[in-house]
Amino acid sequence: MVYCSKCGTKNEEVAETCVKCGAKLIVQREENWEKRLENGAEEFGKRAEVWGENVDRFYPLFGTPQKNMIKKAKKSPQD
Repeated sequence: MVYCSKCGTKNEEVAETCVKCGAKLIVQREENWEKRLENGAEEFGKRAEVWGENVDRFYPLFGTPQKNMIKKAKKSPQD
């Protein structure tokens, strides 16, 4: 069911206008949601890549926190 945004009346899924007030119904179809989801996921992936590149650009000076922890763990108490 689709609800009219003007008067709130329930309408059939395939209706283009409201049965009560005649207002044009704007229906979000599944394809639109799938397309928006796909585009959003693609944009998220691009931003994550840029973030990763920026992190890699700064951490070589000091090493990533994980690498520093591994180095400290490998050192023996006699060193």
